Amino acid sequence: MKKIFTLLLIAFLSINIQAQCWKAIAGESDISLAIRADGTLWSWGNGYHGNGQNLNSKLTAEQVGTDNNWKSIAAGSFNILGIKNDNTLWAWGANYNGQCGNGTYNTILTTPTQIGTDNNWKTVSVGVYHCVGIKADSTLWVWGGNYSGQLGDGTNIDKNTPIQIGTSHDWKSIATGHYHTVAIKTDGTIWAWGNNTYGQIGDFSSSNNRYNPEKLGTDTDWKTCGAGLNHSMAIKNNGTLWMWGANNAGQLGNGATTATYNPTQLGTATNWQTVSGETDQSFAIKTDSTLWAWGYNAYGDLGDGTNSNKLTPTQITTNTNWKYINGGRDHTLALKTNGDLWSWGRNIFGQLGDGTTTDKITPTFVSCQTLGIKETAADKGQFSFYPNPATDVIYFANPNNQTINKVMVLDLSGRKILETNENANSVNIQHLEKGMYQLQMFSEGQQHAFKFVK
Repeated sequence: MKKIFTLLLIAFLSINIQAQCWKAIAGESDISLAIRADGTLWSWGNGYHGNGQNLNSKLTAEQVGTDNNWKSIAAGSFNILGIKNDNTLWAWGANYNGQCGNGTYNTILTTPTQIGTDNNWKTVSVGVYHCVGIKADSTLWVWGGNYSGQLGDGTNIDKNTPIQIGTSHDWKSIATGHYHTVAIKTDGTIWAWGNNTYGQIGDFSSSNNRYNPEKLGTDTDWKTCGAGLNHSMAIKNNGTLWMWGANNAGQLGNGATTATYNPTQLGTATNWQTVSGETDQSFAIKTDSTLWAWGYNAYGDLGDGTNSNKLTPTQITTNTNWKYINGGRDHTLALKTNGDLWSWGRNIFGQLGDGTTTDKITPTFVSCQTLGIKETAADKGQFSFYPNPATDVIYFANPNNQTINKVMVLDLSGRKILETNENANSVNIQHLEKGMYQLQMFSEGQQHAFKFVK
């Protein structure tokens, strides 16, 4: 049965659409999320999109609900956490181990659900099964899966609501690996707990899980931290970068593939600003806003134009305006200082948001103009088109028999691909490359716009 898609009346080429479009991003597993400058939340790829459905795939960004007060977002392998402008905490997705924090186990939340009533959440981070958060009073809270001690409460018992770790009010930043946690306190000390199979805790060993936060060394100049599947990383106040844990794909960046069991400085550079870990990859941005990546690269995860692992930091593009980077299992998202969003890597479920399922080995622009159109019944009396996606021909539904003066197909940059001035009821797109396109229809003094996938 053919689906009819709602006609949207939008100004595709307005320069204001792109200005400072995105302000926050999150990716994990095969899902991607981003918050626009207007506070709306968007989701694509494969996962729980908060749209009232179970696990499903989206090739382009679709809005999550209608709220426009989202502040920050964090994604795990199975669940999503978001903080709103009022500092309330919200969760959705699979809740097998209590990672949604709503007091239940083995449930699925298909729409954003407020967790508790507190309105003082500052930041959150999500692993595979566990979640960690810091409140405005600098207290540390955890919940979810705990079989490796990744919650740090001294047990290996799952928790389905947030519980406080200790009584101190001095936690500054957090990062979650798949089964371990890294954190920095306001006094500049660094701490870690959870799974330690590959030395990711950083206490000179690779044995035994750590069920309580463990202080690493005596240094008091740690600034920020990150974590991947089984490796950890941190930057000091002097701009040096330190790495430890698993190194099977070169994710420690030291030119080798053997694990390191304690924080070890990477190179001699003193201008590292932010750092982020994915599965077996590492990413960092320097103070000059250049982007660097190393580690596993089979799907173009690093964005350097190849599929070869990199054992040392490799600069990604020559751009000097990168602001923030985050990613999923084998795909990567990055924001530039002007609010542009770029993606690359694996794309089997559309997690890159470009309307295709083709992997990309270099950064690919995710346009604000390609925001998803939800499939609904067409309004009576409106133009519509079908099928979508299309292979050879797109047909127009024209219930009022209005005159169609002109039809144009444009790529996502606004470049015209084809044009017809006929009063046609279809357009042939057989020669187009696979991807997403804009279709503009001019009829009796009005312009109508659609989006379709070839």
